[in-house]
Amino acid sequence: MTTSVAGVASITNAKRGLKALLLGEAYLQALAQVSGEFGDGLPMSPLATVRTTEKKTLETLPLAEIHGLSSVRLGDSQWSRSRLHTLAVRFYVGGSVEETITDQVERYVLAVRRMFEGPGDEARLFPMMAGTVDVDDEDYDPIRVRENAEPTLVKTATVILLVRTVN
Repeated sequence: MTTSVAGVASITNAKRGLKALLLGEAYLQALAQVSGEFGDGLPMSPLATVRTTEKKTLETLPLAEIHGLSSVRLGDSQWSRSRLHTLAVRFYVGGSVEETITDQVERYVLAVRRMFEGPGDEARLFPMMAGTVDVDDEDYDPIRVRENAEPTLVKTATVILLVRTVN
């Protein structure tokens, strides 16, 4: 799945653009579409928080963290301004029913995939950049039990995005 992204080719800008996207209408529409496909009435809340830095504490759930994993120059020339940024988006969902939080976290990831599966979608979604966005790997972690915290159960999943930018 390849989608396209123009602007300053920095990993910081790629993370900021993705944050705006996850808090915006396009992601809410993708989430509603995904939820409707299952037809089970499972409630899906908008992300309460999207952050571009790591923190040790979990704020209001559901939340997403965007991590910059790597940024490499594309092309043979030292003057090349094209970059490939590898971003990880980690979703955190909490609750008290294992099946519910598992289904919810899987739908947050699926909504990200759906946003970038159409040709040219990244140009609409990332208007400040020019390049492509590919959805790479997905990883789902076991449910964690948090002692003396609400919600008690937390499920996480990560989707890896490859963002090519041209400055």
